[in-house]
Amino acid sequence: MALDIPFGTGGYFEIEAKGTGADGRFAVTRTSFYVLGSGYTAWQRFDHNRIELVPERQTYKPGETARIMIQSPWEQATALVTTEREGIRSHRQFALTSTQQSISIPVTESDIPNVFVSVLLVKGRTVAAASLTEVAAKPETDASDPGKPSFRLGYVELKVEDRTKRLTVAVAADKEEFRPASAATVRVDVKDHQGRGTASEVTLWAVDYGVLSLTAYKTPDILGSVYVRKALQVLNADSRQRIVSRRVLTPKGATEGGGGGADAGAGTLRKDFRVLAFWLGSVTTGADGRASVDLKLPESLTTYRIMAVAADRSSRFGSGDAEVRTNKPLTLKPTFPRFLAVGDRAFFGAVVGSQLKAAGAAVVTMKSLDPAVLELTGLAEQRVTLAPGGSIEVRFQGAGRSVGRARVQMSVTVGAETDSFEDVIPVEVLVSPETVAAYGEAAGATTAASETLTLPSGVVPGLGGLHVEMASTALVGLGEGARYLVEYPYGCAEQKASRAIALLLAADLGDAFALPGMDTSKMRPAVQQTLKDLERFQCPSGGFAYWPGSCTSTSPYLTAYLLHVFKVASDLKYDVDRGMRERAYGYLERQLAARPPINEGWWPAYTAWQAFAVKVLVEGGRTQDSNLTRLYGYRDRMPVFAIAYLHDTMVARGETTGTRVADLRRRMTNAILPEAGGSHVGELNDPYLLWFWNSNVRSTAIVLSSLVKVQPAAGAGAPPAASFRELVRWLMSARRDGRWGNTQENAYAMEALVSYYRKFEPAAPDFRAIVRLGGQELGRQEFRGRTAESQVTDVPMSRIVASAPAGTSRPLTFTKEGTGTLFYTTRLRYAVDALFQE
Repeated sequence: MALDIPFGTGGYFEIEAKGTGADGRFAVTRTSFYVLGSGYTAWQRFDHNRIELVPERQTYKPGETARIMIQSPWEQATALVTTEREGIRSHRQFALTSTQQSISIPVTESDIPNVFVSVLLVKGRTVAAASLTEVAAKPETDASDPGKPSFRLGYVELKVEDRTKRLTVAVAADKEEFRPASAATVRVDVKDHQGRGTASEVTLWAVDYGVLSLTAYKTPDILGSVYVRKALQVLNADSRQRIVSRRVLTPKGATEGGGGGADAGAGTLRKDFRVLAFWLGSVTTGADGRASVDLKLPESLTTYRIMAVAADRSSRFGSGDAEVRTNKPLTLKPTFPRFLAVGDRAFFGAVVGSQLKAAGAAVVTMKSLDPAVLELTGLAEQRVTLAPGGSIEVRFQGAGRSVGRARVQMSVTVGAETDSFEDVIPVEVLVSPETVAAYGEAAGATTAASETLTLPSGVVPGLGGLHVEMASTALVGLGEGARYLVEYPYGCAEQKASRAIALLLAADLGDAFALPGMDTSKMRPAVQQTLKDLERFQCPSGGFAYWPGSCTSTSPYLTAYLLHVFKVASDLKYDVDRGMRERAYGYLERQLAARPPINEGWWPAYTAWQAFAVKVLVEGGRTQDSNLTRLYGYRDRMPVFAIAYLHDTMVARGETTGTRVADLRRRMTNAILPEAGGSHVGELNDPYLLWFWNSNVRSTAIVLSSLVKVQPAAGAGAPPAASFRELVRWLMSARRDGRWGNTQENAYAMEALVSYYRKFEPAAPDFRAIVRLGGQELGRQEFRGRTAESQVTDVPMSRIVASAPAGTSRPLTFTKEGTGTLFYTTRLRYAVDALFQE
């Protein structure tokens, strides 16, 4: 029943209803609610500056208006209302006239999935403060200044439904069951939340259902990942807080502030057993949201799940899936071993399945196409009786004879129906292969270098081999790292500065450091424009931010990095704004004067950016003797790359010998860890250093650059040139797909390797290189002029055994005919097994 209750004032109310039956039993229910009205409501108060904002509902739809009640301690104040999320989205000011005043906030589609509403109340002074004289004369006088200027702040988060951003995706094939390798047509239909077709882009793929079941894989629903709940990411400050009697800091946004086709033919041999039936990364639908694709299914007998994920230009997303089967009336499903060891004997089984309505005699055959690897040791044909709709197992015998991959075919025939397939069985030796390597060079007047190759007894002929690589530089394939930086698609200040390093070095070294697809002779204008673009990231303080205009988060380390890039550019005769650099130098000097952190955990990061700042200041002509002495005293708390920065600073100011320089070089060399074929710096594993993209690759590059750029004094603790080459080899081997892990690693590695190149490879190569095993030539290459390419020769183990039988030694000779330095790398991969012992 309806109940009309008049309320004379606003506030928070509870209503209780009680019902009593004829037998005296009763039931009670209660509910609470707010009533809005004018006047004063005494809300609960606390000793902080927060107020409660109460939304009418917790969740809204785009297009609705949210009503929010402000629980104000004051009847009159100036109110600033803002909507916020990763910045200020809207703001307005009004005069507050009630302690329970409500505000209306329009909810838009751009607010999905959530938005924060902030209300800041400000009130000026209401009562003059008691003077010190009054307090001294009358001790009972209140000296707490209750009428001082005040503020209150409240936050509430509004959740916004994402239904308008969801697409409905329907996937269907032209039929549910197909024959293996048959053609299928898959149709996709995409509709928006109102059921209307929409033009969109669809990723479409199909995977074997059995594989998906292993991990309980579900078709991705990326809507929840794209429209994930966002953090506030807005900070505020109010100077009135510094004069209130009790200072309470509240993080903004904290909870306290706001409450098919033709069937397979009879003689088709099934070979294609792909788990991933197809992958179409981009299928574009028409304006009606529909698309159709024709494709060929694999030859497995299984169920495939076809999955589709769609997106449109309005940032809407959806997904859908369907299932199809591949089957035949007569099937042969193998139960083969996954691999064999040499000497193993095994059964090769299969289950013959029938969906035929009549019984029949089945003829099953098996053959090995590589009998030298896998030999059949029993019958090659079996005859069995197959019941209607029944199944039966058959087994054949085989044995592994040598290392390799054996192709095995099996077929079954019942009348006019057949099925057959081909599989590959690896035959291996169950021993761990070993790899030995040698590195060397023929430099200067040296015309040849030699290694000795000895195969142990029992080496497996079909496994492993000899890998030989010859080059005219230690920096083989360096151009790929430069290409990665130049083509990197994002553009914060660090990424642009790293790109500038690549362009600077490429333009300076020309064809010796060629970028794929770029003419180094025309790079200078591009470099100059990149340097000019970097100036946009400078803030009025002189420091640099990661994005133009984001000056609330300038970074001393980033500023030092950009100054380093500008110094390299200036040394290479590029135009760099001197005033801009001076403002950045001044910013770093002010940052260096700041108090050190209290938390001991911050010290490695603190000393790292300070050491970098001092380095670039000294290299820029600023005197930093006191800061250098101070930071040298912190050397025990520094990461290795910061010690290298200090070393660079001392060298830049002319301090190339002495106790301090020797100590820093000793610390750097002590951090170098040798491993097979190379060595690298083992950097401090500190989570705060990740802000500087800390890694062993980056630190190895920084240390290499620091040690290479100066000619060390005798006895100063610096490593010999051979140790530099070990660092270079490790850096080159640490690449994946020709490059290092991120823009910082690529920039520092390239800079260090180019410093090494200038120091130790000054002469242009002009020679022919030949490699021989005994008297047999394995390969040759001409090196005329600078190139970062290498010549690679791979020799299979069977050929090596023929040239150098087990137990004998043969010289592996590298001959150089001409001038320059021949660098070579050779690796022998082999395995020993008792079956091959003579």
